[in-house]
Amino acid sequence: VTIRSERSARWLDVVVHDNGRGLPEGFSVENSDRLGLQIVRTLVSAELDGSLHMQDAPEGGTDVVLRVPIGRRFRAPH
Repeated sequence: VTIRSERSARWLDVVVHDNGRGLPEGFSVENSDRLGLQIVRTLVSAELDGSLHMQDAPEGGTDVVLRVPIGRRFRAPH
């Protein structure tokens, strides 16, 4: 497993890569019924205004990309 981050003026991308078998054919992070993955997606979206994307890595394995905006003001709890 390797972790790298890339920052631009607007985004922070954190990429987690593993060199395993890759994703199952037809896998979709948006349609996954895995509870843990659903919780992580919800937290990333609701708490960080970010996104989570999973894809087969070009060199084999899987890349998970977490993208969050930089410089955004957090919403105050109601």
